[in-house]
Amino acid sequence: MEARNLVVKIMKNGKETVNVSLPAHCARWFIDFIPQDILDKIQKKGISLDKIQQDFKETGVLHPRSIFELAEDERSIYVALV
Repeated sequence: MEARNLVVKIMKNGKETVNVSLPAHCARWFIDFIPQDILDKIQKKGISLDKIQQDFKETGVLHPRSIFELAEDERSIYVALV
């Protein structure tokens, strides 16, 4: 099954502040637009976004999957291919 969309959801203080759905192929470059402070936090969690992005660039078909989740005190971020 091929993913159709890249979904980005951000919750702040329990309220949804962002809910964006983009074409799945956007997963191949979306990491370039993540703010550096968020990239640092993701990497501290042991998530290699460089590896994920490289995998996306090398594969012909993007399959549905969670890309990453980041939970902080007041904010949570969820990114997935669906």
